[in-house]
Amino acid sequence: MQKLCMCGCFDIIISYSAPSAFALIRINAYSNNSMHTQVMRKLLPLLFIFGLVSVPASGQVSFQFNTGGSFASSPDEFSDFYGTGYNLGAGIRFEVAPSVEISISGQYNDFLVNEEEFYDRAGVSESQRNQLDLEAGASIISGEVDLRYNIATDGPVKPYLKGGTGFYRAAEEDVTLSGPGGSATFDGDSETSFGLNFGVGLAYYISSQASIFAEPSYAVAFTEDESTQYLPIRFGVSFTQ
Repeated sequence: MQKLCMCGCFDIIISYSAPSAFALIRINAYSNNSMHTQVMRKLLPLLFIFGLVSVPASGQVSFQFNTGGSFASSPDEFSDFYGTGYNLGAGIRFEVAPSVEISISGQYNDFLVNEEEFYDRAGVSESQRNQLDLEAGASIISGEVDLRYNIATDGPVKPYLKGGTGFYRAAEEDVTLSGPGGSATFDGDSETSFGLNFGVGLAYYISSQASIFAEPSYAVAFTEDESTQYLPIRFGVSFTQ
């Protein structure tokens, strides 16, 4: 049995039999979390977010935009089937104390399907793969609230630390497999859960009001059965008012 979906909410069993042109996929939904656990998973990040956003801003406001690469980490089915992709995002930061900011952002991460891994698990031969066309993908959309600490240095280069929480929607797109004998489409699935993220960054200030930055981070979404983890590396620009 191979669990294809990274959000932990269903199993997929893949089989292939020549000369048919598509795989047979069976989806078995399950859930093993108690109501208490689900309530606490939703309540804790809300309390944390409320605590952060209720802190009054005392200084500058900054806007930022980013793109970059995203890399699946866990579970194994996620990293094997959808290893790499890209990210896009935007956010706003409020200075609440010297060197301390609260960041609110939205992020989109798209992960491309690893066709070779898919065909290997399905037992499709090299010659048969040339006759097939696979359409699939996965994505994670998040809304994040983070606390950021800017390390004071001389010069235009400023390192910083960040960490926070948010809500993460992990989704697997419909899987479509086409070939000489026809095509088959199998429904994807999605799950929304809370999660945590932390990272480091390096900002280069072009002027007192504009900077460019690089920010590797790590995110963990507490999806059912097994958490979903990935590594976004973001590059972007920031403007301060």
